[in-house]
Amino acid sequence: MRNLERRNIPSWPFWGVAIWMVLTGLIGHCPVWLALIVPAAAAIALGLLADYRARKIRQLERDLKALGEDLEQEKLRSIQREKELKAEQLKREEQLRSAISHELRMPLSIIQGYTELLTRDDLERAQRQEYLDKILQRTKFINDTLARHMLNSRERAMSSPDCHQMDLVALTRQITLDLSNVLGNKGIGIQCVSTQDELWVKADRDLLGKIFYNLAENAGKYMGREGLIVIRLSQVGDQAQVIFQDDGMGLAEDETGRIFDLSYQGSNRRGGQGHGLYLVKRSIQAQGGDVSASSRPGQGMTITFTLPLADSGPSGTVGS
Repeated sequence: MRNLERRNIPSWPFWGVAIWMVLTGLIGHCPVWLALIVPAAAAIALGLLADYRARKIRQLERDLKALGEDLEQEKLRSIQREKELKAEQLKREEQLRSAISHELRMPLSIIQGYTELLTRDDLERAQRQEYLDKILQRTKFINDTLARHMLNSRERAMSSPDCHQMDLVALTRQITLDLSNVLGNKGIGIQCVSTQDELWVKADRDLLGKIFYNLAENAGKYMGREGLIVIRLSQVGDQAQVIFQDDGMGLAEDETGRIFDLSYQGSNRRGGQGHGLYLVKRSIQAQGGDVSASSRPGQGMTITFTLPLADSGPSGTVGS
């Protein structure tokens, strides 16, 4: 019968004949009309059921085949998208190298020229200082150019964060452990305190790691003394809240409001380009969160940011 169904041949006539033969033998002493009607009705009913079953099986086979084809097509599309992303990344990297090479070629040539002049023994003191100033100017130009291109590259990377579900508590504790040795050399301790054992968020792991490292580097640079950094984690509504607090020298209130501005450097500047906290803000916003800062002279700096909770963690619980 299965072979008949595969060939789309209805099986109910065969079942009908078989049932008719059995019932005819059983009710051989019944009236002729009854002996004909009962087997025929039974045969038709069973035949219709068998035919319905065969059609359902064929439909199921077609659906499974279509599903398999859809999955295969989605797999091919995913592979194609990955190839396109890699090609685009390689293209951007090549453009970056080309732009940097073009912009730095001339200042490097100028530096080389002045450096060669400085090797002369007959230079007067004023000339030597003039050449050194020229070299310093071009060096600053090179540093600013590299910083600008790196900033643009990081901003492009942040425009499409790769967000996944992750346990913020586990990640922060691991990062705290990694940072403890580095900061410990400066006499700065670091702790992670959480109100929950798990706090599941939807975020980009790499970007989140860079946020913590930037905040720790900034604190280590500007605390101005030995002290302690405390990272506090908690859930506030449908957000995960991170409070990054140090007990350093702090900053005036009017300056604190500008620390996330591009290229801003406060009265306690320690070099650099002023991009670190700007990138922190952009990274947090790119992942659907927000960030703020508060500080007073002598009372340390507190940076608070939020991230959206994941729909559920591995155990199916929401947020935590």
